[in-house]
Amino acid sequence: MMTLRYALARMRLDGAAPAGRQVLDVSVGHLQLARAAKVTGAKVAVSFDGGTTWTKAAVTGAGGKYAAVFSAPAGSYVTLRVSAADAAGGTVSETITRAYAIAS
Repeated sequence: MMTLRYALARMRLDGAAPAGRQVLDVSVGHLQLARAAKVTGAKVAVSFDGGTTWTKAAVTGAGGKYAAVFSAPAGSYVTLRVSAADAAGGTVSETITRAYAIAS
């Protein structure tokens, strides 16, 4: 079973991030007791209208460590859609509605 973990650069203590460039680190892994196959890629899409429309984020990285970069408008909420795959055919996908706020 595959897992996803996130870390957002510049997130404030109140859970909001400043408007503009966002850098979301995504770690892809497997449950501890599962046989770990090589992670082959990850994709990230973002929405600022609750999931009505989606924009692909620029994703770089390899080996289970990725960075997604996108720009977020002030006063919005970021909804995330993340997916990843491994060499054994395993996949994981997750949608987080209103994952975090963008400060006004």
